[in-house]
Parts: sequence; C-alpha cells; structure tokens
Amino acid sequence: MNAVTTTAQTGGITPYRQRHIAAIREAGKADRRALTDAIQVFAEYTDPAGNSPSRPDLAYVSMTRTIYAPFGLNVKQRDAKELALEARNTFDETELVFLQVAERSAAEIIWAGVDAGWLRVEIKQRVKENTKLFAAQLAGIRNMRAGRA
Repeated sequence: MNAVTTTAQTGGITPYRQRHIAAIREAGKADRRALTDAIQVFAEYTDPAGNSPSRPDLAYVSMTRTIYAPFGLNVKQRDAKELALEARNTFDETELVFLQVAERSAAEIIWAGVDAGWLRVEIKQRVKENTKLFAAQLAGIRNMRAGRA
C-alpha cells in the first residue's frame, strides 16, 4: 500500500494495524503449538484413579472444541454464522489476543494438572471454566463496543 492509499480504501485498516494483526497471528502459532503439545501429553495421561482416554485419537478435537465453543468457533456456530473453517480469521486484534491467552492458559492447566496428578475430569473442567471466563470478558468488551454495556 502506498502513502496515497487511504484507510477508506483498505476497509479502515492502516498498514500499522495490518502488521500488528499479522504479528498477533504469528505469536498465536506458538501458543497453538504449545496447546497441541499439551493435548498430546493429556491424550497419553492416565490419572491416579486409572482413568485414561478411551479415544486418544479424538483428544485434540475434544479439547479444542471445549476451548473454541465459548468464543463462537465450533462447527455449528461457524455454520450458523456462515463463517469459513478458519473463523478465527474474522477476529480483530482484541479477539485474537483473548483466544491466544485462552489457548496458552489451557496448555498451562493441562501441564499443571498432569504434573500434579489431577483427575482427567478435573483437568477438563478447569480448562472449560477458565476458557468460559476469557470468553465472558471478551463478550463484555464486544458489548461495550456495540453500546450495550
């Protein structure tokens, strides 16, 4: 984009903001990789009560569904909103950061739970509750933006 291009011509997104969004997306890759690694550990984890995954091959799908649903990113929600498979691409900077922190936090909870010997159900519940808190905070910001706060 040259210096003559206006923000109206780019949908209101300045070059600085475009670079900022790209940087957030790039940083998010590391957090998603950490989440993938944590889910792999969880898929192999047998808790002190002897509970192990019945379908370790579905661990990633199950855990990401738990994390993404409160943010409106599960399959049914995307279909209802007619969003692409990569619905996260419709998120602005604030929304991406909230999702990124939720993903990193989920990874940290999984690792902490495995290290501490929590029951599998407890780890899943803590991830779910934590993610809902982030999504609720994001919903509050969205409401403020829309003048509903």
